[in-house]
Formats: sequence, C-alpha cells, structure tokens
Amino acid sequence: MVKITNGISTIEVTRGAFEGIFAKQGFHLVDDENLCQHNPANNSNGASVGSDNSNANGNDDNDDDADGNNNAQLDSSDEEKSEDELFLSEIVEKPISQWNKDEIKRFAALKEINLSDVKNTADAKTRIKEFFDEQAAKE
Repeated sequence: MVKITNGISTIEVTRGAFEGIFAKQGFHLVDDENLCQHNPANNSNGASVGSDNSNANGNDDNDDDADGNNNAQLDSSDEEKSEDELFLSEIVEKPISQWNKDEIKRFAALKEINLSDVKNTADAKTRIKEFFDEQAAKE
C-alpha cells in the first residue's frame, strides 16, 4: 500500500491502483513527511508534476501560518465543499445504473432533487435521469 495525494485528499491505495488509475488523474506519491515524490510513471510523459504539487503545498502552508486560526476554519469549510464537489465530479462519471442507495441519496440532496415520494432505487434513478435531461434541455 502507498499513500497518494492530489493536493486536496490523501488516501492509501495499492501501488497497482496508483500506477494504473490514480497517477493518470493527477495523484502523486507521498512520503512519510507528507512531501510529494516525483512519480516515475510521469517521467515518460515529461510532466514535472512533483514540482508543481510541492509549490502548491508550500503556498497552502504559508497561507495558514500567515492567517492563523481563522483561516483554518475557512479551510475546513472549503474541504467540505471540496468533498461534495469531488463526489459530484466522480459520481457523474459512473453510470447511474451502478449507483448505490447512499450515492443516490447524497446526489439528490446536493442537487436538491426531491425523492420523498419514490418507493425504490429504480424510481429514484429515474428521477435523477429526468434531472439530467432537464439540465441538458436548459443548455
């Protein structure tokens, strides 16, 4: 298992999952001191991702030190928003037919879709599909 980060979230995954999936999505290896290591897989692409992420982490650390505790409270609300935004961006990539009950409920709550009268997950998925159709029609 290896620890990886995208600059927002830090998770632990298998090395194969990192190399096959997460590295392509911008994640990087994290060492024990929470400093990003340059991904060897990115060397072939010529991307200097490790240096970009270390600059981002350095800036975040400097902002927290300069602003004090108030900024820490703002960061936690930003993290909550980021978690919701991350969930929404990941869930729309997944076919609705594969969504579980918790994902359906969370998506509906975040998008303010009324599911109070649905009796099962199939009806809820139909309501969400209708939501997507309405959004597409507006664009």
